[in-house]
Amino acid sequence: MAGKSSPSRKSTAVTSRAAGKKKTPAKPSKSIGSKPPAQTKKSLTASRAAKPVRDGSPSGLLAQVEADLTVLLDSLNGHMATAVNAITELAVAQQGQHQPIIRSRPIDRATAMFQRLVAEVLDDKLGEVLPTLVALRGEMNQRARRVASAQSSSPTDGDFFERGTAMLDQVLNTLEVHSFEPRIGDPFDPLIHLAVGQTSRGDLGEGALAEVLQPGFRTARGKVIVPARVKVNRR
Repeated sequence: MAGKSSPSRKSTAVTSRAAGKKKTPAKPSKSIGSKPPAQTKKSLTASRAAKPVRDGSPSGLLAQVEADLTVLLDSLNGHMATAVNAITELAVAQQGQHQPIIRSRPIDRATAMFQRLVAEVLDDKLGEVLPTLVALRGEMNQRARRVASAQSSSPTDGDFFERGTAMLDQVLNTLEVHSFEPRIGDPFDPLIHLAVGQTSRGDLGEGALAEVLQPGFRTARGKVIVPARVKVNRR
């Protein structure tokens, strides 16, 4: 029919219009790893801020020791609660619900082994904290003596160091850590003594302790935390 355009003309027009449009180049996709997420930056900043700054002052060392002891006790309480729950569940499984729990030999052995392991872990953890605590106690004691011998020092400073020494002694006693002071003339023992000098005395034998400079500290189980600082006699 004359009034209608042929399909070939329509397809030609559409093709020409499509060819006239410029193809827009595809934008390169941004690499995911090119910019770190904000959450990662925050976590890194938080981790850096979470690291404690070591303070070498007596108050800073005491605060660090108190924080370490708190973490240690919390961890120990958690392990104890877990072990008690496990032993109770084992006993209930053997005897049944609402039955009196009769401790069997395997449970007794497991309990004894756990107590031994807890004691070993506690000794190891305390071994990391106690040397710092003992060193702080020694520094406080030395400063108290220095202030007492100096006439120009303020009495307030002496009272502060004496109170600090007494508080640290109380903490050590609570942790069952006691001082020991060797006797003059005892043979030198490298397990409990630290030789920091030597002297010559005719009334003492070779290798005997000639002078005690600082007492040592050890736990109730006999583990030496800090050896006694001594001078050894040489002839």
